[in-house]
Amino acid sequence: MKELRERVSYLQGLSEGLDVKGNTKEGRIINGIIEVLGDMVSSMDNLWEVHRELETYMEAIDEDLCELEGETLEDLECGDELEDMVEIACPKCREQVCFTSEVLEDDDVIEVTCPTCNEVVFINDGSFDLQPAVMGNDEDMEQGNRSNVVDI
Repeated sequence: MKELRERVSYLQGLSEGLDVKGNTKEGRIINGIIEVLGDMVSSMDNLWEVHRELETYMEAIDEDLCELEGETLEDLECGDELEDMVEIACPKCREQVCFTSEVLEDDDVIEVTCPTCNEVVFINDGSFDLQPAVMGNDEDMEQGNRSNVVDI
């Protein structure tokens, strides 16, 4: 940006040095072009500053998200919530979708959607002909028992 501002300043100086008259047709055009170029450089400076602020903000969000993901994974690795989780394969993208077993008994109608493709994988209103199994304990998972995965 500094280079562009310097080049526009050079053109302004050149115009003044060449004694371009502002009252002639050509002088008004040249001065108008130089003025527009100056405005464009100012706008680009403003955009660059906003871009840097946005980049800093996004980096902070990314760091917070990584920290939150780490905390969530630590909770799941501890096994605190693992027994209360249900896992269903998405019919569209075949991605495994996990949710708490509380959804199965909830009085409100809840739709579970796949985070990858936004396909509805389960609704607790009885419209799905499946009984997703609750995930077993850590020993079952280590032994490779995956009978708790429900394919739709």
